[in-house]
Amino acid sequence: MAVAVKASALYKKKNGEISLDADGKTLTWQAESTNAGLHINISVDLITSLQATPPKSAKSMIKVFVQHPTEGTVDPYVFTFSGSPEEASVFKTALTTAIQILKSTPASDPGPSFELKDDRVGPDSRPAKLLRNRTDHELQEDMSLQQAVLSASPTLQKKFHEAVISGGMTPVQFWSTRIHLLRAFAVEQAQVRGSYNVLATIKPKTEDSVVRVSLSRDQIHTIFKQHPIIQKVYDEVVPKLREDEFWRRFFLSKLYKKLKGEKLVPTDSHDDVLDQYLKVGSSDFGGGSERQLRIPHIIDIEGNEDNHSQKQGNRPDLTMRPNKTENVPIIRTLNNLSSKLLDSVNPVDSINEQGPRAQDNVDIKLHDLQNDSRQQKILLNVRDHRQFFNVEYQTYEVKAQETLNRDTTGVDILLKLFQNTASHKSLTRRPSDHNLVHEAQQWHPRSIERGISDDNNHALRGASTHISTILAIRRVQMPGSFGSISIPDSQIWDQLLLTHATSTEFLRHFWGAFFSGDPKKIGDVRNMASSLSRSLERIEFIAMSAEEKEKSNTETGRGDPDRKRSKGSHRPLNERGYVLVKKVITPQENAIKTALAKYQQALQSTCDSN
Repeated sequence: MAVAVKASALYKKKNGEISLDADGKTLTWQAESTNAGLHINISVDLITSLQATPPKSAKSMIKVFVQHPTEGTVDPYVFTFSGSPEEASVFKTALTTAIQILKSTPASDPGPSFELKDDRVGPDSRPAKLLRNRTDHELQEDMSLQQAVLSASPTLQKKFHEAVISGGMTPVQFWSTRIHLLRAFAVEQAQVRGSYNVLATIKPKTEDSVVRVSLSRDQIHTIFKQHPIIQKVYDEVVPKLREDEFWRRFFLSKLYKKLKGEKLVPTDSHDDVLDQYLKVGSSDFGGGSERQLRIPHIIDIEGNEDNHSQKQGNRPDLTMRPNKTENVPIIRTLNNLSSKLLDSVNPVDSINEQGPRAQDNVDIKLHDLQNDSRQQKILLNVRDHRQFFNVEYQTYEVKAQETLNRDTTGVDILLKLFQNTASHKSLTRRPSDHNLVHEAQQWHPRSIERGISDDNNHALRGASTHISTILAIRRVQMPGSFGSISIPDSQIWDQLLLTHATSTEFLRHFWGAFFSGDPKKIGDVRNMASSLSRSLERIEFIAMSAEEKEKSNTETGRGDPDRKRSKGSHRPLNERGYVLVKKVITPQENAIKTALAKYQQALQSTCDSN
């Protein structure tokens, strides 16, 4: 039985190992000592309830309530994890996922599944089979794959704990929006290294006039597979020669150069044994007997030569001539080797060979004349959502702009001050200064006639305040301005980020079920609304925790506002703790309240209609 996850655990103060099989249907605990004789098998579908200690507890324990299949009684089993906290957390996540999957998957609906059989079996056939056979339903039921994805991503594992274990969301709902992650991870794990030209990677070295080469068993096996002629020579020669002697002479022979595609020269060393195999048939070197069984007409070179209207055939192209292969050895060798490597790879798209001319029909089919397939698109109606989140800033900006346009006293004072300063420096005034004063006077003539008074000083301060306000509003509206808002305490910030992620998950599923119009999803809407209500409670709890943390830091001197301001902190003194958390999370808090209001409105209308 394949085991998906296991952990060290104690049962009744006896050491043992608890495990969950790959299909998530059997929970097993086995004692370490064979003399103890304790062995527990629990069917996961009989588990009625599961309780677990908080993650930060000193002891990590789980309590499983199992219903007896015949007597109807519920028996509790308590397991205490003795390993690392990470191991216990992974096991609890896997067990929770298995229970939720069995509860949410009806037994009478196995889901759509099909299997495409492929007669070709090889190491590279696994990715093609994976891409064609794994449906979305199968990926959602593959608990071992989900567990592997959670183990590979700690961030996703935290979201799973918060949304599924603590938030009440089912694993099917959680993974329904992450099918692409499951498929990508499955394809990544199924990748294997393909075939390669092994002779090109082997570099013999000559030391003291002796050729030294290092070969592994895998390399030798690949050489025999790619070049059958070498295996033939090996079987006939090795009993007479030692194996190391054979490989030493082979890498110095003309046969080695010919297989690599290098041109033979008269100065090459002669080998009485290996040179006998230089004149073997081209099929032994190319290994193309299988490929020559049937050649599609679209790439049939000899057929093109006979059917050419000018009867010139392949002669104008040196590389396409059927004879005189010694002139282009490297091209022929690399082409033959590339063909072998491609033959060993299973194609992703299977070819249905119902007849001898099936492939020919596929080749000559004019795909451009076919009707375009209907694309599966989702139309998105994008609107400007800033009106929902920046209402306060927009209202404040409009009021500030109206006040600034109405009150020109500050501008008058600035022009008056500029004119007085210019009059004292009339001797050194440049022509541009005259123009500037003249333009200012034309823009507002009243500024020359008024004098400076206490009221004007007050107006000057008001104008400065308006300018600062507008600059602050523009700074907030600049792209990326909210990214500069951060919470000093890293623990509070992490909790807020996690709550934001899970609340977004709840909102996504809530609106998906709310607007679906499916009566079967009323329960999902109710559960998501309850989860959103708890999200508001978590946000309030985090804000209160931040306020308490800020007060404790201020009392101990670590949160001195003057010291922080001197280091460049421009955050107002009243925007800390509770206020700061609320400011960061306000957009999502408004979204949650809007969703709950819509839910209550729909619920009230349903009650009134009944």
